[in-house]
Amino acid sequence: MNSSEFLTKNAQQYPDVFAVKTEYGHLTYAELNEQVNLLGNGLLTRGIKRADKVMLFMPNTIEFVISYFAIQRIGAIVVPVNINSNLSEVEEFIKHSNPHAIIVHQLNFNTVRNLNSDILKIKTSKANLYWESFLEITFTASANKIDCLVNEDDQANLLFTSSTKDIPRSALFNYRSVLTIAHMICAEMKIKQNSRVLLMNHPNHSTSFQLFLMASIISGSTLVFRTRFTPELLIEAVESEQITHFFGRIEVYLLTAIKLQNKQANLSSVEFWIYDDEPIKSEEKEFIKKQFETDRFVSINQLTEDDDY
Repeated sequence: MNSSEFLTKNAQQYPDVFAVKTEYGHLTYAELNEQVNLLGNGLLTRGIKRADKVMLFMPNTIEFVISYFAIQRIGAIVVPVNINSNLSEVEEFIKHSNPHAIIVHQLNFNTVRNLNSDILKIKTSKANLYWESFLEITFTASANKIDCLVNEDDQANLLFTSSTKDIPRSALFNYRSVLTIAHMICAEMKIKQNSRVLLMNHPNHSTSFQLFLMASIISGSTLVFRTRFTPELLIEAVESEQITHFFGRIEVYLLTAIKLQNKQANLSSVEFWIYDDEPIKSEEKEFIKKQFETDRFVSINQLTEDDDY
């Protein structure tokens, strides 16, 4: 099954529910589904086809979500790269993965302005001699439904697992593995249609990040994005959006726990605080649980190990 089919289903069942909310705007499921069709058709008319790779050099924005699912809707392969990469690193990623296109957000466009590559180059701001405009593509493209059947063993994502200080390492993930674990996340962590999943400042859009992105869309819940992290922004997002699930790195939790020692905050809406499978000392874990006032502080690897949270 093409993962974007879950988006189509939810656009029919929950058209007016917010699919994604960011500090720059929001889209309902119906609106997101339409934007995905527009960009998908626009990519098709520019020669991008099934099994082609499309690189994303974008922070946590609405355009990232649109691009992610538009690429998969046409059966192409998503290649997200670390937004903190410099030009030479991006060029090395391109050399290694051989994508047919790259989509760049205006927030980090200056980094790759002088990208020397003959692939299709798209940016979210105005077009110029070498770059097409994301907005112009979606404005002129067809919104017609895209029918693209993919097999469970077809490739969905290519993720880089190391920096370019050495030879880049990458890993391919098929739909079977991504969707199976995303469904498991929904079941084990009780992500439902009325859930609100917060993702902040994941510069490399890791495997775990994308699993929670997929789980949010599968369940028909609301994905809340923030392009950067501070303890204050995390606390504000949880309180204002009534977040139910947060996924972050250990340092995010430690920094926020320190802030919570001297700050009153209502974080009671959160059902699960989830972190990457990183080494953590027992005293650090207990400190975080105490400051966040939760027993639901869990590692992503606990999904397949036990149900004892």
